[in-house]
Amino acid sequence: MSTPRRKVVIVGGGIAGLTIANTLVERAKDLVEVTVITRDRHYVGGPTRPLLLTNEEEYGRIIRGYEEVGLKGVNVVTGDVVSIDPGNRVVNYAETLLGNKVRSIGYDYLVLAPGVVFDGSSINGYDKYWYVNANVYDPGRVHVLKNRVWSMNEGTVVVYAPKAPYRCAPAPTETALLIHTILKYRGVRDKVRIIHIDANDKTQPPVIADVVKVIYDKAGIELITNQEIIEMNDREVVTRSGERYRYDLLAMLEPTGPRHSLGIPA
Repeated sequence: MSTPRRKVVIVGGGIAGLTIANTLVERAKDLVEVTVITRDRHYVGGPTRPLLLTNEEEYGRIIRGYEEVGLKGVNVVTGDVVSIDPGNRVVNYAETLLGNKVRSIGYDYLVLAPGVVFDGSSINGYDKYWYVNANVYDPGRVHVLKNRVWSMNEGTVVVYAPKAPYRCAPAPTETALLIHTILKYRGVRDKVRIIHIDANDKTQPPVIADVVKVIYDKAGIELITNQEIIEMNDREVVTRSGERYRYDLLAMLEPTGPRHSLGIPA
C-alpha cells in the first residue's frame, strides 16, 4: 500500500520559497505534493539588481517565470493570501487584487516565506515626499535611480541604511559605490558629494565593515554611522540627533518589516 503524499504549501515565490520548493521535490520526490502561492506570475531576481545602475545587468536576465519549477512538479498558484486557519490546516487566498474570489487550499505542512515590505511610515514627511526617494530594491525604483544618477552633474547624494536587520545587508554600500563609479565614469565625480548615512554602528554586514571603510576613504565617500533618519522633506533629511543633510539625490532604504500578519490568529 503506497503512502499518501504529504501536502506542503509554501507562501511566497521568492528566493526562500523557491529554494524550499526545489529542495523538497528533488529530495523528497514522490513523498510530497508542493504548492507555491505567489502574488505575481513572474519572479525578479535580487542579488544582481544593483548592477542595473551600471548596465552590467539587464532586466531580461533577472525576470523569470515559474515554468521551470512547474516542470519539476511544483504547483504554482497566483494569488494573495488573505488568511490562514492553522486549526483546520487551510490557507485562504484571493485570486484577484479586489479579493472578491477567495479560494482555499489544505496542507499538512506550511512554510511562510512572503518576503518583506519597505515601510517609511516611521520617517516624518515620508508620506508627503516619498517620490523623491529611489533605491535598488524595486525594479521600477531602481530604474528611477538609474536615470537620476546618469543625469546628475553636481550636488549631493545621500545613501541611507536603516537599523539592521533589513533586506540584503550590503545593498546600501553597493549603491554608494556604484553611484561613485557612474559619476567617475561620466567625469563629474569631483562635483558630487556622496554621503552614506547608516543607522548602525557599522556598515552591514559587520564582517566587511573595515574593508568598506578603506574603500570609502579611497573613493571619497563620507560615512556617518549611528545616525537614524527620522524626518525628511524634498531637500534634506534629519537624523535623531538633529543633524541635517541636504541632498540633490536620495537613495534611502526604508525600514523593512514582515509583509503582513497573513491573517494568522494570535
